[in-house]
Amino acid sequence: TEDTEICEGEEATLTATGADSYTWQPGGQTGATIKVSPTSTTTYTVTGVSNTATCPGNPTAEAIVKVGKKPIVTASDLTICKGEKAILVGDVTGGGSTGNWIGGAGQFNPNRATIKAVYTPTAAEETAGTVNLTLESEDPAGPCVKDSKAITITIVPAVTSNAGPDQTICEGATVTLAGQFGGAATGGSWSGGTGTYAPANTDPNAVYTPSAAEVLAGKVTLKFTVTNGSNATCPGGMDQMNIFIDKMPGYF
Repeated sequence: TEDTEICEGEEATLTATGADSYTWQPGGQTGATIKVSPTSTTTYTVTGVSNTATCPGNPTAEAIVKVGKKPIVTASDLTICKGEKAILVGDVTGGGSTGNWIGGAGQFNPNRATIKAVYTPTAAEETAGTVNLTLESEDPAGPCVKDSKAITITIVPAVTSNAGPDQTICEGATVTLAGQFGGAATGGSWSGGTGTYAPANTDPNAVYTPSAAEVLAGKVTLKFTVTNGSNATCPGGMDQMNIFIDKMPGYF
């Protein structure tokens, strides 16, 4: 018999010569050639039987099947906001413990060989909106091969909010608001003030009617806050504007 080496989950073929029949242990298989799939390194003993009187006895031999462990690589896709850095999420277990990141033109901190590195995308990658990386394990000794896992980093444009310029009106007048949103934002809403919004405060260009108290105070500050829809990666942005209210001549 001869020793052999396999990767876990694979099958080894053992062959014995020199006798007329054979019994293998562990397992109790018979025959000159058998197939085995041990989960860990195992020593197999084969006992031969001769059918001739010339060579009596039951000789034995041993074969060691060495089992190597596969490296197992796991890694997760990520979504970040434009301008942010990606904290890579990955691991190498099983028959491996180290790995290397492949792909990407950005910067790995401290280096590509750090599994949980921090990745800074390039400007081109931010413009493209995605970057593809692959975490690959080291090549293990023995029959097992390296493992790898590909991931995608999705880069969402930053949320922007603009409430528009401050405005000055005369008492009794209304204000047409001019809220704007951009990037990953999907809409916005107005808040602040005790007046009314028409048709609703969720209209960026709503018409605002100041309340009597605001007319008396001569000023009101409104806030325009944008939302980012189903993507919570980029926080909502907020901007504000002032409405100054001049009183009519002869107002006491």
